[in-house]
Amino acid sequence: MDLRDLAIPTAVFLLIKNMELGLMATADIISRGALSRWGNVYPTAGEGRTLAANMVMAALVAPIVEELAFRGVILNSFRQWNYGWGAIIPSVIFASMHHPMGIPGAFVAGVTFALFAIKHGSILASTVVHSVANAYLVFLDGVTHNLPEPEQNVLCALIGLVTLILVISRRQWFKNLWQDYRWLWRQFREPDQFRPRLKALLRHWSYIVIIMFILLTMVAVIAAPYLEWMREAYSPA
Repeated sequence: MDLRDLAIPTAVFLLIKNMELGLMATADIISRGALSRWGNVYPTAGEGRTLAANMVMAALVAPIVEELAFRGVILNSFRQWNYGWGAIIPSVIFASMHHPMGIPGAFVAGVTFALFAIKHGSILASTVVHSVANAYLVFLDGVTHNLPEPEQNVLCALIGLVTLILVISRRQWFKNLWQDYRWLWRQFREPDQFRPRLKALLRHWSYIVIIMFILLTMVAVIAAPYLEWMREAYSPA
């Protein structure tokens, strides 16, 4: 595989992440900071580590481990059914292991990484894109946290403008990507096969454990802000 073939997919995926960040920032403004306050209730993966340590973990260790597990082992284990199951099921598990604010974006990322692995016939493709995306997010987080708020706003506005221009210029690529998403979803939702396959999955003990983990994650996401509010309300002044 020629890594130069990944230049455009990597750039477009970074645009997707920029759009995700922009949507979250907009939602936070509309909610008057409620979204960020809710997100701050949960610890982040890189909390307390240096920028260099976060870069190593996020851009090197995590992509290799996660791509081997999700787009390697699990995706290939579902190939006897179809690629829709191989892309969507691992992405659900992958998303549930992320910060609550990042779960929707992590699911989209997981499906996108699966498409890259399928199209290039190798998890090297998804690992490279995953690594570059994580490095970009760590670098952006490190830069913005060291800037005063006015400069942060200017930087975010510039990133948003560049993203908009590139999305318009690459609209055909996004259209093709959307068609690929629909192709995976049609395979996943095959009318005659969906229920038998889902029942077969639920009979396997390992996936029962995974489902329990996902349900507990959802309970924690819902309950944590309430518990934090209770702690603050009843803690001594």
